[in-house]
Amino acid sequence: MTVCTYPGCGQICKAKGLCRSHYRQQAAGRELRSLPPLPLCTMDGCPRPIEAKGLCRTHYMQLRRSGKVGEIRQQLPKGAYVVCSFEGCGRPHHTRGLCGPHRLQEQRGGPLRPIGESRRYPSSTKPAKAKLTKPRKTASTLPPGWEATKPAKARAGASVNPDNSTDHIGRVRRLEPDELALASRLLARHAAADLAEMLGLVAA
Repeated sequence: MTVCTYPGCGQICKAKGLCRSHYRQQAAGRELRSLPPLPLCTMDGCPRPIEAKGLCRTHYMQLRRSGKVGEIRQQLPKGAYVVCSFEGCGRPHHTRGLCGPHRLQEQRGGPLRPIGESRRYPSSTKPAKAKLTKPRKTASTLPPGWEATKPAKARAGASVNPDNSTDHIGRVRRLEPDELALASRLLARHAAADLAEMLGLVAA
């Protein structure tokens, strides 16, 4: 703690080596003169002048914030700082004895480690679970019932239609007379007499 440089003052230095009162005298261009002694803080060993309620400004602020008055921490010289309590760190203290990065490690619940050291987790011995994938459904452009890839097997003892007429899934059946007549008329309408002859149909 630096005190005023005016002989016999003993007050805390405010600016340019002078206390608040002597600095105001100098700033006003007046001659520096001794000041009447000010009552000091009632806390034991505190050389600061009274601010309010018998306490200096620092002790009074302690009383307002916490309701208790305690020891004032000594201010460090300009440029000095308290270092992190983690061994070998050297970074400035941030809170609870730790620097910012080590305090963050503590809040995350992990063990403290040197800054920059990668976090390593033990490799798992359990095999990875296989992911079940559903088969993809492809859109079919075939009519219903045409998706079969193998032709239907003919039943034992089934006779082949002499008219070579089959339905759309390969089952042999005999055409009715009205169906034969309709097919003949359609082929004649489209001038497909050769196709009718190949199928054994007589144009109506």
